[in-house]
Amino acid sequence: MLHVEVPHNTGACQLVWNAGYELHLSLPVTSPDAEPGPARATVDLGEVHQAAVTTDTGAALVISGRGIRSLKRLRNKMQGQIARKRSHCKKGPRRWRRLWWARYRRSARVDRQIRDLRHKGTRRVVEFCVQEGVGTYMSAILTACAHAERTGVIANA
Repeated sequence: MLHVEVPHNTGACQLVWNAGYELHLSLPVTSPDAEPGPARATVDLGEVHQAAVTTDTGAALVISGRGIRSLKRLRNKMQGQIARKRSHCKKGPRRWRRLWWARYRRSARVDRQIRDLRHKGTRRVVEFCVQEGVGTYMSAILTACAHAERTGVIANA
């Protein structure tokens, strides 16, 4: 039995498994009473810095992604330690299963921590934009530049 207060105007409801149960609700969105401000903001999403925001008024905000990177590194080190221990086990016995569950639990915990840090960073960007009176928001993810075709020595001449 799940005891959760759900608003009466809920559109759709789903119980989702994501390394633990989550309740997804669809709620109607009300339009804001106040008009958004005249300022514009540009957001650059990245790995080292989670987000870098600048406005046309000259204000700027940089949110570090160091915490997320350190959690990912911790997760990879932990998975390597468990993989080293599991390599000495046969597949199926109790120790092998315990190590599998330890890896699953730790990875799920780190995933939740990363999700929380991303949410906190995104929330800070939104609060900054509201504080600066931003009405137009522009964002770009330049994945095409990161995966450009390698042309070899000719391009480096």
